Amino acid sequence: RYFHRECLTKSLGGRPIELLTISGTPAGTQECRQPLLEGLQDETCPRALIFEDRRAVFVSARVHPGETPASYILQGLLDFLASDHPAAKSMLSNYVFFVVPVLNPDGVELGHHRLDLRGQNLNRCYSNTSMAEHPSICAAKAACLSAHKHQGGLRLYLDLHAHSNRRGAFLLGDAGKDSHKE
Repeated sequence: RYFHRECLTKSLGGRPIELLTISGTPAGTQECRQPLLEGLQDETCPRALIFEDRRAVFVSARVHPGETPASYILQGLLDFLASDHPAAKSMLSNYVFFVVPVLNPDGVELGHHRLDLRGQNLNRCYSNTSMAEHPSICAAKAACLSAHKHQGGLRLYLDLHAHSNRRGAFLLGDAGKDSHKE
């Protein structure tokens, strides 16, 4: 298996916004790496490898700090990917998983339910972000777009949440590279 851990940027409170990259063992010697995310990363820290013929799966959790079940769901996903289950091995040989475990570390540490250090709901600012106000969202967007551009396209973005009084789940994804428009 391949595993890479990097700090994308720091939160408003100075806490790391981390990105995990997980995939199967690279075939041969891989020398190409994801490019640096402009304005976000230290040039001395290498980025993750690029895997030819594998599409990206991007996963994020804890944009709302009080949604702790999202961490348990993410832990289950990571445990599964680290297992010897044939389906996990197949997924890792076909995809590269990019994981931001905690999008709102300030809110998590400070015990907020839905808001960040500035009292904003980070899940409502994706279309209008700035590094000065939303560094974690800017970093996650940049990493996701980079994975899409350099890793053969984005197959799925999985944003893990929880609800305080509703049960169930939903999932949105693309139709696949082999699908036909009707």
